[in-house]
Order: sequence, then C-alpha cells, then structure tokens
Amino acid sequence: TAAPLSRSLNFDGTNDYVTVPHAASLSTGSVATFEAFVKPTATPNSRRGIMGKTTWQVNVLAPASGTGVRFEFRTRTTATGTFRTITTGTFALNQWYHVAATYDGTTMRLFVNGVQQGTGLAATGAINSTTALLMGSLTTGGGRFPGRIDEGRVSNIVRYAANFTPPTTAFTADANTRALWHFNEGAGTSAADSSGNASAGTLVNGPTWNADVPVP
Repeated sequence: TAAPLSRSLNFDGTNDYVTVPHAASLSTGSVATFEAFVKPTATPNSRRGIMGKTTWQVNVLAPASGTGVRFEFRTRTTATGTFRTITTGTFALNQWYHVAATYDGTTMRLFVNGVQQGTGLAATGAINSTTALLMGSLTTGGGRFPGRIDEGRVSNIVRYAANFTPPTTAFTADANTRALWHFNEGAGTSAADSSGNASAGTLVNGPTWNADVPVP
C-alpha cells in the first residue's frame, strides 16, 4: 500500500477555517505547548488566528511597517480576562515557519523556527476553555488567517524551554499529545486527529488541501 501523500491546509484569509469541538482532552490545565508549521501568504491588516481558544491564542499581526507578519502568543485564565501577550518582530511572507508557544502556569514563551522570540509573565493558573478550538480564525469570529497551516499539535507538557532545532519530519503522537492534525487527507471536509483522542476538525467554508508542505 502506498504511503499517504503529505498535504497542508490553505486558508484564504476571508471566511474559511477549521473548528474542533471542545473535549476534555483539549484542556491542558496549567502546562501546555501549542505548535504548528505556518506559511503566511499575505500581509494582514489586523490580528488573524492560527490556532486558539478563548483563553489562549497563537496569532499573526500586521507588521509595524511594510510587508510580512508578526507572530503573537497570548493567554488568560478566564474567557473575559485580560490577555498577557508576547509579540515577535516581523517575518517575511511565503516561507514556512515552525511556531511553538509554551505555558507552564506562570511563564509564557514563544519560539519561531526554534529561536525564542520572547518570554512573559502569564496570569497564574489553568488556561482551560470549553469553547471550540479554531484554526485559521480568531475565536471571536473574523480574523481569518491568510496562508497555510500544517502539523498542528496541542500537548500537556512544555516541549521547549530553550532554543532548539525545529522538527524536520511530521510529528508523532506520544503520551503528552492531546491533539495532532497532520492535514494529509487531501479531500473532504474533515481533518483527523492522530493523537488517539478523536478531536477531528471540520473544514468550514472550504479551506483547500495543498501539496506544499514544510516536512515530509
């Protein structure tokens, strides 16, 4: 049997996204890593969501000037609380980046291609939320991401505490993987969760499967 083809998901930045219903396995408590490979293809004029819930979000922002994107990680312990935020400098369009955000109950870290971009004091405690997890969109509606996303993973462990070499192959589920989306289906409107926790995503308004991938 031939191996499945590698694929990513392409988002138009207008109205398409992926939604994952809340499940207990997506509540990581006060220790978490949220990561994905991301390829922004257009300069946003406002905050756009890569992956998130109401209490944590990994986003892109408009650059201070010119073209490109800034990456952002923000957390809060309640759905209406004030976000604590880390923001990067500007990164170029049309390149794949491994973006990883970690939280240990007190400290947030944000890494791009294995290089720590910033650290911040987070609001202490769990960042659980019972809302759906969205990819390619802000959780408040709107804020659609323009570009490609691959290998989305949620973990209940801090996987990166210092600079590291980014992964060069697709992620493999382990005991700390709460959700893992390879986006290799290539057709249909569902993205399987390879963690074993059955948190499949539903494609809304037609994100398209793409053969452009960051890792084999």
